[in-house]
Amino acid sequence: MPKTKREVLVFTLVVSVIAGICEELIFRAYLLNFVEGYFSMFVAVILSSVVFGLWHMYLGVGYVVRTTLMGIMFSIIYLLSGNIIIPMIVHIFIDVYSGLMFYFGNKTY
Repeated sequence: MPKTKREVLVFTLVVSVIAGICEELIFRAYLLNFVEGYFSMFVAVILSSVVFGLWHMYLGVGYVVRTTLMGIMFSIIYLLSGNIIIPMIVHIFIDVYSGLMFYFGNKTY
């Protein structure tokens, strides 16, 4: 785990970029479109977002609710833009902000 401010910044940026790209590809570009092949778009958005929320269960129940709601937001951005890059960028920025607030809000350097 990172020990210095610089390490925290680099760690947060790297993890946020990887997570933002991979999770949007999995949960929006793949799962949302897959589920939509069997159900309405509304159901696909809700179902893929709940799975996205459950993916974050290791962070606690509160995070499941939060990330489910964020999944709905990312899905709407994806559907309105027609481009997976836009929700990836939003996802990355949210993760960077959250990561930095967690580390710098809870640690003394």
